[in-house]
Amino acid sequence: MKGYPITLTNLQRGRCIVVGGGAVAERKVSGLLEAGAPVEVISPDITPQLDAWHVAGQITYHAEPYHRGSLTGARLVIAATNEHAVNAAVADEGQALGALVNVADDPAASDFHTAGVVRRGDITLTVSTSGGSPALAALMRRRLEATFGPEYAELATWLRQIRDTVGPQLQPQSRTALYRALATEEVLDWLRAGDHEQLATYTDHLLSTLERIVP
Repeated sequence: MKGYPITLTNLQRGRCIVVGGGAVAERKVSGLLEAGAPVEVISPDITPQLDAWHVAGQITYHAEPYHRGSLTGARLVIAATNEHAVNAAVADEGQALGALVNVADDPAASDFHTAGVVRRGDITLTVSTSGGSPALAALMRRRLEATFGPEYAELATWLRQIRDTVGPQLQPQSRTALYRALATEEVLDWLRAGDHEQLATYTDHLLSTLERIVP
């Protein structure tokens, strides 16, 4: 089933609830925490890692089975128990409340699928098989991790700083030329080698040749 890829932001505006306390739930919670979501877990039992997050105050834990009414106020719901009937009930309530719902064992009943994610600073790379093959998605994610190293995060940070500080002073065509000149394999090679001085010198050279906006 084809889907429309999006990135959810501002998850703190509503409850983000994971029903289930096993390994699958743990993976879902990990991804939500990376996105800065306020996570609640509903389950009679949880894994040691989930318990550690609870003890550290990173998640809210409701040590009880799911029951109808548990999801009131939810913005995002993930059904990740090992019981299909419970997951179906969670999906039914969540969708009735207008929440986005993911059902771990039933992609067809889900409003969204969680993609394999690789984060490099401001960069987020995702891969999805539309819920059809998590194992293949994991393989592809590992390939991405091997291909895109920390130098990409460094370059993204540098480009953001340039955009925020110098970008407003440049003519539109000059801004485009600057960003394209910096987003190159040569620049990435300098960062891999730790040659930040070369990057700064090159950036200064580019800026000296570009047309600025006259006040």
